[in-house]
Amino acid sequence: MTRCFSVVLFLFVFIVSVYGGYPVRPVPFTNVTIEDSFWTPRQELNHKHSIPFAFEQSEKTGRIENFKLAAGKAKPGYKYTVPLHNDGDFYKGIEAAAYDLQQNPDPKMETYLDELITIIAEAQEKDGYLYTGITCQQDFPELHRWAHGGKWKNLEHSHELYSAGHLFEAAAAHYAATGKKNLLDIAVKLAGLLVTTFGMEEGQIRDVPGHEVIEMGLCKLYHVTGKEEYLKLAKFFIDLRGREDLRSSRNKNPKKMYGELTQDHKPLTKQDEAVGHAVRATYLYAGAADVAVLTGDQQLIAAMKRIWENTVAKKLSIHGGLGAAPRGEAFDKNYVLPNFVGQTYNETCAQIGGCYWHHRMFLLEPDAKYYDVLERTIYNGLISGISLSGDRFFYPNPLASRGGYNRQPWFYCACCPQNLMRFLASLGGYIYAVKNGTENIDKKISDTLFVGLYIGNQADVDIAGQTVHLRLKSDFPNCGNVRLSIHPKNPATWKLALRIPGWAAGKPVPSDLYAYSDTKNIAKPIIQINNETVSYEPENGFAVIERQWKDGDLVTIQMEMPLNRVICNELVVANRGRVAFERGPLVYCFESIDNDNHLFDLIPDNNISNITVTTEEKLFGAESIMIDGSAVLRNRDGSVYREKRKLKMIPYCVWDNRGNSAMQVWMSGDEKTVEILPKQSSAQITVSFARSKDDMPKRIRFINDGKFPNQTETLHLQHFDWWSHLGTTEWVCYDFEKPISVSQSGVYWFEDEGKGQCRLPQAWKLFYKDGQDWKEVVLKDSSAYGTQKGILNTIEFAPVKTESLRIEVTLPNGFSSGLYEWVVE
Repeated sequence: MTRCFSVVLFLFVFIVSVYGGYPVRPVPFTNVTIEDSFWTPRQELNHKHSIPFAFEQSEKTGRIENFKLAAGKAKPGYKYTVPLHNDGDFYKGIEAAAYDLQQNPDPKMETYLDELITIIAEAQEKDGYLYTGITCQQDFPELHRWAHGGKWKNLEHSHELYSAGHLFEAAAAHYAATGKKNLLDIAVKLAGLLVTTFGMEEGQIRDVPGHEVIEMGLCKLYHVTGKEEYLKLAKFFIDLRGREDLRSSRNKNPKKMYGELTQDHKPLTKQDEAVGHAVRATYLYAGAADVAVLTGDQQLIAAMKRIWENTVAKKLSIHGGLGAAPRGEAFDKNYVLPNFVGQTYNETCAQIGGCYWHHRMFLLEPDAKYYDVLERTIYNGLISGISLSGDRFFYPNPLASRGGYNRQPWFYCACCPQNLMRFLASLGGYIYAVKNGTENIDKKISDTLFVGLYIGNQADVDIAGQTVHLRLKSDFPNCGNVRLSIHPKNPATWKLALRIPGWAAGKPVPSDLYAYSDTKNIAKPIIQINNETVSYEPENGFAVIERQWKDGDLVTIQMEMPLNRVICNELVVANRGRVAFERGPLVYCFESIDNDNHLFDLIPDNNISNITVTTEEKLFGAESIMIDGSAVLRNRDGSVYREKRKLKMIPYCVWDNRGNSAMQVWMSGDEKTVEILPKQSSAQITVSFARSKDDMPKRIRFINDGKFPNQTETLHLQHFDWWSHLGTTEWVCYDFEKPISVSQSGVYWFEDEGKGQCRLPQAWKLFYKDGQDWKEVVLKDSSAYGTQKGILNTIEFAPVKTESLRIEVTLPNGFSSGLYEWVVE
């Protein structure tokens, strides 16, 4: 099959299979070549490294061998690798590779995909069933509980339909990319089984999946094949959710609803709040939008609008993150948006699912507010999920870390990496969209071309009966100047709708959840056509210009990008008294590695007019910003003072790319929220070992001198260490003049890797003296003995009253350890 035919086929299949029926249709990513300083390096990395890396990991971790096992062709002695939903996540990798083939033809990758598809086909059972974990269960009855009961018996947990949905999406993408039906035939065979298995007829199963995505997959398969039964089944799964009165298993025993975690607590048309597992929810909402448009279900459309408004007004983290509750990876209650690692979540997959949903809502109702949230997400809480090396990934995306939280090369549940890859490979499809005009006796309405994202690109767009070539140049997100040149084959009249971003109009999000503290420096964007200024008033967030367009017409947009100070709705308790910073679409954060190892004791000045912007080449050209601020410190006598500082911030999306560091987005706005180091208690200090009698009094006083290290002055001598003891257990003891009550303590560890033999300790514990006995403190559930570099490792515990405290430190094998400061509060 020729490349030309493949591209034409892809355009037809992609547009129809994903967005058929919507009032607005996107320009497919295959018509768009991204040429952008921010996104092009990331797409190249995705093609050259990330996608091959994902398949390499799938081979190493048994995800491919599972299919061979189901086919009876696994290597001798191989046992199934859990989790079971590895199948679906593996399909996402195939989908990513298929999208990438359209941009980067690669015969070797195409052949490799054919080999994988052959393995998948051999694993499929004769009736079409395809889910390796349950196929293999008879040989390995100890398999994960999600396989309990066999086929279709545990839909709440089994992920059978989740994996099927991802297979259908991958099959549509692969067919469009190559014209081959080998994966599509597998999908159709499984879909046929689903059609006969699920439904309201006698003997069919009336139940829904615990993890949605089958709805989107069936809609794509419906468009590719034209088989209406797939659309009917998608609507069946939508309509049955929350309907206990209609549910039954194959043997007609009543089935209970699964609850809010799976959005299965009441009918979707009756829901008005985003609840439950955030990835499941966003997949459901995107799939529901597809079904609603294709079937004309106005109640479903109204429900999607209500839930979206609730999400953006009460459940959206500033970086576009969705699902703030770690428990259940779920949407939390309204206005509950924590920041710290372990307290918040914002799974990468949830942001991706959110983008699918935001985009579909725009296609349903062309309002720029949907793009405002989509843009905020892709530049911040979505792309943060992958490192600048392309082989490290975040699962949750917190807004604050005390250090030690880093991207990982892979996960037991590896849904996020391959989800990122498929999104990046198809990013060009989110830039433009077209709405066809209408013509009748009374009035003609022209076609409209929407420009939703200002990502540099070249594109071919079908509008007004011809193909128009577009060239968009910008230096987004560092600069707000955009040049769009238009090249129709013949002069033609149509509307150009240029999005005026919310941040350019003084409104960061389309709700009162976040606001800029000062909007006086935000000027209305200037639009010119062929150097003549155009007057406009935004319509649903777009500047709409209707005219006859000619070859070479040049549209320029000038959008100011001042640094904006963001405040949060007071109902969000975690952010009261705190401020964040944005510039254009980018949310900024502060890392301790840039701020002399200080972070939580820093307060930015209210006046942010004096800034210094620097291009950080090691961070893919991201721009750091230096502002005025201060550190709130404590004197040895316990008094508090402020020290003027220059504070450095970087775009949130590139944090954790230069080594371990603490990080924070929402900075203290005043001393009420700043973390001031506690006043040190007066104590006599003894240690288990010092190098000499003369050394002991000189060095141990550093343990309690109130001074902490930074990066601008050498404090190598201002610490205590146990060298030359290596790999032993050592201690430091505080004896107080009288009993004190204490419930918190922290240690700032010393290490000199590359210079000496001190490393971070292997472990440590805190003990208090009770009479003649030493007893370990009882840590609170959220606390742990930290051994992170560059931060105060704080623990919280049940209050004790004692005259003595002791930390016992296990030194690493072959090395010693030390500390700068031990704080007791």
